[in-house]
Amino acid sequence: LVSLLSDDVHKSQNQTVTAEQLKKVELIQENAAWAIGTAVKNIGEFAPWALEEFAIDGIKTTPIDLLLFQLKQNGSSKKRQRILYALGSMLRGNRIVQAHFCASGGPAVVGTILSSSSDDAKTAKRLLALADDVISDVTMHPYEVDDNIDKLIISSFSTDDFCQAPIPLLTQEALQETALETIQALEPYCQWDKKKLKVSVSKVKKQRKGHDHIEELADSILSEL
Repeated sequence: LVSLLSDDVHKSQNQTVTAEQLKKVELIQENAAWAIGTAVKNIGEFAPWALEEFAIDGIKTTPIDLLLFQLKQNGSSKKRQRILYALGSMLRGNRIVQAHFCASGGPAVVGTILSSSSDDAKTAKRLLALADDVISDVTMHPYEVDDNIDKLIISSFSTDDFCQAPIPLLTQEALQETALETIQALEPYCQWDKKKLKVSVSKVKKQRKGHDHIEELADSILSEL
């Protein structure tokens, strides 16, 4: 199932791939990512599977690395959302997988895509939720075996570029709640321009007056600025 995510398994030697074939490959990859994410989410036995090595054309990889590779590629919005769904399932509550994801540059990839996803609310929401899930997990459940792992994860998600990425999304009503949740999770670790962030969050609070959860999130963030 995981091998279906690879572009190589869908190609024959010296074959010219047509646009129609590329669409079919992308559909297969979308469905494979959805199946993988659902399996890991619902069956605990699949949790260690994320880092299980296997080979494609003699090259070793892992499910998490293959998903990250596909996330970097230019694909449809739906494919990206399903890749993110699978990644989120593998990362949730699994500190070793989270550390591997960070060591492999995953947060930088997420941040780069997030910065250019303002016109794709569904993808942006999944990107924000992934970051929120991982950071909140580290904050609420410190890894007592080796605190260097938690330090790696926090530092990977609190670069200047990543910290700035959710803020422009506060202008979009469909993303405000998720963006605020992510900013709240990042707040202890990011070095923001507090005055600018305060203005952005205050605007959201005023705009969404009467939405209790959004007002609570805004108040929580503002109290720390």
